[in-house]
Amino acid sequence: MEITIDTLFTYGRKGLFLFLLFTTVLQIIPAAHAEDINYFTYCTILVTGFWMLVSVYKINRGEEVVFNAMTLYFFYRLMNILFVRGFPGGFATGYIILVNTLIGGCFYHLFYHNENKTVFRWCINLLVALAVFEACIGASQVMFGVPYFEHLVGEELHSFSRNYFAYIIPGASKSTVLGSGTFRHFNDLGSFLVITFPILYAYWWESDRKWVLIALLINFMGIVLTFSRGALIATVIMSCILYFNFTKGRWLKMGLVFGLGLITFAVVAPLLTTYANETGNAGIRYNTWALMWEHAQTDYRMLIFGWGENYFRDEVIYWGTGLWIMNNTHNTFLQVFLENGVVGFLIFGLASGQFIFKSIQNKNIWSFAGIAMIVGFGFTQFFDHAFYNFNGAVFFAMLGALQMSKEGPFYAFSKPDILVKEAEKETEEEVTV
Repeated sequence: MEITIDTLFTYGRKGLFLFLLFTTVLQIIPAAHAEDINYFTYCTILVTGFWMLVSVYKINRGEEVVFNAMTLYFFYRLMNILFVRGFPGGFATGYIILVNTLIGGCFYHLFYHNENKTVFRWCINLLVALAVFEACIGASQVMFGVPYFEHLVGEELHSFSRNYFAYIIPGASKSTVLGSGTFRHFNDLGSFLVITFPILYAYWWESDRKWVLIALLINFMGIVLTFSRGALIATVIMSCILYFNFTKGRWLKMGLVFGLGLITFAVVAPLLTTYANETGNAGIRYNTWALMWEHAQTDYRMLIFGWGENYFRDEVIYWGTGLWIMNNTHNTFLQVFLENGVVGFLIFGLASGQFIFKSIQNKNIWSFAGIAMIVGFGFTQFFDHAFYNFNGAVFFAMLGALQMSKEGPFYAFSKPDILVKEAEKETEEEVTV
C-alpha cells in the first residue's frame, strides 16, 4: 500500500479520536497512572499540532481552510483567555484554562475538513463502543454497586433518593446509586450518553442492523440509570426530533403521541410533582446563579465582552460565603454568557443556528442527528457544565464530523443494494425532470 500525506492524515484523525475517547477509560486502568498524568492535556497538545499541520498543508495546496461562525467563536474564546482572563498563577499552572478551548476547536476543524467516510465510520463505531461500555458500567454500579473507582467518585458511589421506580413500584427504595461509569459524576455520564444517543439512532435507522438497535437500547438504559432528569428529558426530545422527521404519517403519529402524552401526564402528574419536590435542588442552583449574576453586574464592560474562561468558578463561587451554593456554575449557557460576554454568546448562538439551518435544508438522518445532539446536549447544559470537559470535546468533534452530511444525500453504513436503489431513484427523478 502506498503511503501518502492524505493516508497519514487519515490515520492521524483516527488515532487522535481514539486517544480522546480513551482518556476517560485510562482513568480506571491502574497502570496508566491517570491520577499523575493528564492524558486529556496531552491529547490537546497532539490535536492542536496535528490540526496546524493539516491547515498548513491545505493552504500550500491552495485548498480552502474553513472559517465560519464556529471558527469565530473559538477564536473569540482564545482571545478572551489570552487578553482578559490571563493565566492565574502564571502560565505553568494557568495554561490548563486553554485546554478546553483548544481541544474543542481543533477537533471540530480537524473533522470538519474530513472527506473520508472510512474516518467517519471509524469514529462512529468507536463512539458506539464507548457508549455501550459506559452504559453497562453505569448499570452494574446501580444494580450491584460495582465497579467502584474510589479515586474518581470519592469514598463511595453517588447515592441519592432519586429512584423513579419507587414512585411506581410499591415497596421499592427511593434511595439508589446513580450510574456514573468511568466519569466523576453521574451527570457527566448522562451528558455523554445524550451525545451518543442520536448518533446511535441515525446509525440504526440507516443500517437497520440489529446489534446497533441493541446498542441503542443499552445507551437508553444507561441514561435511565444515571437518574439524571435532564438527560432523560433530553432523550425524549431527541427521539421526537428524529422519529417524527423520518417516519411515514408523522403528523397523525405526532397527534396520537401528543394526545396520549397529555393523558399520561394527567394520570402521573401527582407522582411527578412529588418526585420533583423530593429530589429537586433548585434552591442551591438559584443561589449559585444569583451570586454569579450579582457579581457580573459590577462591571458592564465585562458583561459585554466576558469575564474570562472559568472566572466565576475560580474567583466567585469558590470564595462565596454565607450562601448555600454549588462548587461550579451548573449552567453552561449562563457561564458562556457571563464568561464570553454578550458578544461571545451571540457568536455561539449564530454558529449553532447556522448548523441547524443548513441541516434542515438538507434533510437526511445524519443532519438531523446533529440537530438532535445540539438540542439534547444543550438541554442538559441548562443544569450542568459538561460543555467544558471531555463531553464538550466529543460534542464539537462530532459536530465537525457531521458536516459531511449537509452537502447532499449521505450514507455511511448502508448496504450496497440500498445505495444502488437510491442511485436508480435519483436517475429516474432526473429523467422525469
